[in-house]
Amino acid sequence: MTKVMLVDDEVDFCGFLESILTKEGYEVVVANSGMEAIEKVKTENPQIILLDVRMPGMDGLQVLEKIRQIDKEAIIIMVTVVTDIDVAKKSMKLGSINYLTKPIDLGLLKRNLRGWATQIEAQKLNKVDIVFLGYDQEKFNTALDLFAKKGFNIKYIEEKTAAKEVAKGYDLLVIRADLMGSNAIEILAQYKQAYPKLPAMIVINTEIEQELIDKIKPYGAYQYIRGPYDTYTLILIIYRMVARFHGELKEAPEAEKPSDYIFIVDDEPDVCEYLAKFLTKEGYKVCAISDPKTVLAQVEALRPAIVLLDIVMPYIDGLELLKKIKKSCPQTQVIMITGVKDENICKECIESGACDYLVKPFSLDQVKMIILTALIKSRK
Repeated sequence: MTKVMLVDDEVDFCGFLESILTKEGYEVVVANSGMEAIEKVKTENPQIILLDVRMPGMDGLQVLEKIRQIDKEAIIIMVTVVTDIDVAKKSMKLGSINYLTKPIDLGLLKRNLRGWATQIEAQKLNKVDIVFLGYDQEKFNTALDLFAKKGFNIKYIEEKTAAKEVAKGYDLLVIRADLMGSNAIEILAQYKQAYPKLPAMIVINTEIEQELIDKIKPYGAYQYIRGPYDTYTLILIIYRMVARFHGELKEAPEAEKPSDYIFIVDDEPDVCEYLAKFLTKEGYKVCAISDPKTVLAQVEALRPAIVLLDIVMPYIDGLELLKKIKKSCPQTQVIMITGVKDENICKECIESGACDYLVKPFSLDQVKMIILTALIKSRK
């Protein structure tokens, strides 16, 4: 269960949010002053912190700075009544990842919290070989179809006879233990014996979950994804597992292999800083470039996996730079950024080699999803 701390001197506001977030399944901790928040960070270890900017005594920025000295990993979001760009920029430099204004849009907050909670859980998957979770047909069909279209080979087993021949070349093993019961253990054992690093998703029935987990966990490091999940979460789980497996077993030749870097190319330093801060917090290696004249040389030197590229910049045309990047580093995925959704320009971007585009203003959820999809393409 993800632990969320609310830091605000308005007692009623905290009580209102605590009630809503508790119903959403979060463990909620409340602090009504900066000093109380600092002490609770030490004792409660919250994973997500909603921190009010304006509080008596120690304000939100001072609290943020103190918290970062104690905990460098917690996701911190600033909350304020009035948007102040200077305060927002300062809070990002001190270690916050986002900025919300009151009255808070509860729908947006819930979506963001689900995304942040997913990231927290997904970080744990970096060293996991086996994931247990419940079954949702629509979400599974959507996620598995997406990966199949991107060239991943996923072995889906829902009956014992499917395991008579253990073939190689798979990227992920999906076993319907909810349909097969203890037979799933025999099938997993066969594949793990032949291919110890092959990641596996075990679909389980909650009525027999612990018994089955106890029997399967000797076959590798595991994690149990509890409760309902959305399609994005499932895609992220699968991606984390197959990307790790690809990194270990299917590396491209060194001269052709893209690096782990994501480049952000925009002549607006604020845009670069905002995206760089967010993507760094998501666990990516980021290089922000506000001088477009240096881009091509840096792309050729570091061969990034992804480039986020603004279309309209001084001294250089984004479309021309896109073509040069794709000619020099065809495996690099380029996502174009534009201030106006012009269908003709967007079509020309795709025809010139871009894998997708973002239209300003865009949400962080959009950035997450588009980066995830581009990374899947870069791993093909």
